[in-house]
Amino acid sequence: MPTDEFRPMLERAEVVREAQPIIEVACPLLRELVNASGAAFQRCQGAPINRGGEHEDLAPTILYRHMIELVDGIEVLFASSCVQAAVPLVRATFEASLALKYILADNYTQRSLSWTCGHVHSRISDYQRLDRSTLIGADHAVAFERELNMPPTQTLDSSAAVENLRQLLCRSEFVPIEAEYQRTMKVRRKKHIDWYELFDGPKNRRLLAKSIGEEAQYLGFYGEWSRFSHAASASAYLTSGNHPKEAAFYALRTPLHMPRLAFLTASYLLNATRLMTTHFRGGEDLRRWYEEDVKPRWDELRTLRIVSK
Repeated sequence: MPTDEFRPMLERAEVVREAQPIIEVACPLLRELVNASGAAFQRCQGAPINRGGEHEDLAPTILYRHMIELVDGIEVLFASSCVQAAVPLVRATFEASLALKYILADNYTQRSLSWTCGHVHSRISDYQRLDRSTLIGADHAVAFERELNMPPTQTLDSSAAVENLRQLLCRSEFVPIEAEYQRTMKVRRKKHIDWYELFDGPKNRRLLAKSIGEEAQYLGFYGEWSRFSHAASASAYLTSGNHPKEAAFYALRTPLHMPRLAFLTASYLLNATRLMTTHFRGGEDLRRWYEEDVKPRWDELRTLRIVSK
């Protein structure tokens, strides 16, 4: 017989009902931004003003689309008051926004191709992990066999796929990027480097944020979100109890942090849309749309005050 919901911890219909005043402000704002961003994405692809050469526009296009999908997922979770479950998506949205802003801030071609170069190397590693004849593939196979008792029924030959990817890196636009990738690997003495480290770029994500004027956001939120994602923080779950020296757990799906997370999420996607239309469309005038369809909801969200119980 199915187990009934444990209502002291989770009463699904009731928690959504109680969170409805917040949901009715946060979700329409995020939906509007997703809808408008989807249309902007298409405009940037269909009739751009500032098109780059082959492969140059892949990075911002992928990052922007990634953000739109993440924010759509966040809105779906918020509609059910699944706020803490959305934190990894908010964190990923912030990461994508940092990358997009960095690429569009300066040295566009070099930075965009650096992102794609890093992507190609990641794909090479993915193929090699599935191939027992490679060092990384053999290592993964041992772990699967030891811990899951799952010897592979067949072995992938990654050589053709890897060679195709390496040939891509031999194209003229990638030759200086790949040379810098190999140089940076040797200088940093690391098995893995992030694409933004190339050409003496930021050595970590905090410095990436600092380089584009987002260090305060990184310091204020990213560490908290990372600790939550890695199950290394209790702050999202614990609160004061009803008696002195007593602690209590929040119920599941508490909407306590929804306004703040919705506000930040909206700002990331709104800024991304502005950056994309500025670069690819010569700076479309978004003011009327913002004033009529975004700002009223934005202002209402900022004035919300949540009292937990």
